[in-house]
Amino acid sequence: MNIITIPTGTMQANCYIVETDNAAVIIDPGFLERDIVKYVTENPDKVKLILLTHRHFDHINAAVNLREMTKAKIVINELDECGLYSDMLSLATMAGNFYGKADPDSHADILVSEGDTVTAGDLTFKVMYTPGHSEGGVCYICDGVIFSGDTLFKSSIGRTDFPSSSNSEMKRSLDRLCELPDDMSVYPGHGPSTTIGEEKRTNMFLKR
Repeated sequence: MNIITIPTGTMQANCYIVETDNAAVIIDPGFLERDIVKYVTENPDKVKLILLTHRHFDHINAAVNLREMTKAKIVINELDECGLYSDMLSLATMAGNFYGKADPDSHADILVSEGDTVTAGDLTFKVMYTPGHSEGGVCYICDGVIFSGDTLFKSSIGRTDFPSSSNSEMKRSLDRLCELPDDMSVYPGHGPSTTIGEEKRTNMFLKR
């Protein structure tokens, strides 16, 4: 499994391309950066899924365009699907009208919840429901790696002062992440990668 990290947009949200020889998924395509378009152009039939960790615009704005380019299926939790068709619920309106790209008729292809799995070729992702930063936030686990969206960052966590955020839900989600193996790699929605063990040792939000 190869992981390509592409920071996107002015907020530098991490988009991940996870690939093997026969399949690829794209996680949280916030904006159509040149490297994303180049990959899709060079691998027109390889991308099978577009996985979204949560509803916020800086992680989902390019999802519908990518679906049109690749015919890949968009995957998100049902509570956060609204970000695909509402600039207000994706927080694009809050950030500024120039971020708004939502199509009122856009919907996901696959709605996931806790414990579900989605598969693309020889890649299988298990869904972990981690609300807090958003109502329908999820993480995706594959082959000893967790893509944590804006739930967990290196030395920090996602904000809980947005509409649909919850500090108490975030605490419960972080407690669950602490139960994962220490050597599990964490690929967050912003910033550098880390491990569960490193965050348990150094992240003030995970210390108990």
